[in-house]
Amino acid sequence: MNEEISICITTYKSGSYLERCIQSCLSQKGDLNIKIYLVSNNLNDFEDLEEKKIIENYTSLYPNLFVHLNSFISGVNFARNLFLDNVKGKYVCFLDGDDYLNENFLLKLYKEAESENLDIVGCSFSFSSNKFKFKYLLSFKGRIEPLNACIKLLKDFSIKGYVWGKLYKLSFLNENKIRFLNENISTFEDKYFSFISFLYSKKIKILGSSLYNYSVENKNSVTNSEEFKKYLLKDILLVYCNIRKTCLINNSGELNKKIFQTKNFKNYFLNNWILTSYSKYTNTEKRENKTLLYNYIDSICNSDIKSVDLLIDEIKATFK
Repeated sequence: MNEEISICITTYKSGSYLERCIQSCLSQKGDLNIKIYLVSNNLNDFEDLEEKKIIENYTSLYPNLFVHLNSFISGVNFARNLFLDNVKGKYVCFLDGDDYLNENFLLKLYKEAESENLDIVGCSFSFSSNKFKFKYLLSFKGRIEPLNACIKLLKDFSIKGYVWGKLYKLSFLNENKIRFLNENISTFEDKYFSFISFLYSKKIKILGSSLYNYSVENKNSVTNSEEFKKYLLKDILLVYCNIRKTCLINNSGELNKKIFQTKNFKNYFLNNWILTSYSKYTNTEKRENKTLLYNYIDSICNSDIKSVDLLIDEIKATFK
């Protein structure tokens, strides 16, 4: 019998947090048939011995419930694509190895997806660090049209681009060949996947309940790494180049008009967090980066298919 829900847990130096993550999946309410895929991120040789022990323990004790996959290419986007290329079942969801689920997460999202024949159903989440924890309630909830979801994702951010905290119909992803961006990036890979999945979907719903727990407690996580901050600007630009390319390929004039021809879109790139992070790790002035960003964003907004491909090559060369 195929699983109803396949869970992708990507692991990278997750340590003891992985145990918490796995247990939250095993403690889900409801009589759901699940399978848990533990996908290591570029671990030819395990750097995290505690993580290795946890994976070996669960896969040996419960071989019918757990599958271990090893992505030999660095990057969570490649690890998640490996999962999607090997998974079966009706629905899939994504977790990071240091996050965890509320006990009602799968049951609530599954019931919504089944009752309304949804391609995507998501929820709000809780955010925790070593210092504090709070609920992040999304300002939008309910059913939403795909085009409007794309616009909110990129323009006013009332829908977040994270792929965790959502349940996806696997047949929908496969029929539309939806995968993570095939690029060597450290961040923002979620936003590209979210955009194209929203774009091709027919039915999307966001629940108001906070059912997912996003954690930045792990000091070894990619988000807390120097590499994340160093390549932040390059990754963002590559993601938005590919989003622009997708809009052009699909001849989506309305999306181009409502997203790329707005001040909000440009201002997002120029927020202080992005510029400060990038300036700190490249020893360049904030003003210099702002000019650089303006030039690149203008190029993205005005590009056609041919020029956006050239722009992607240029960005890769500039931010080596």
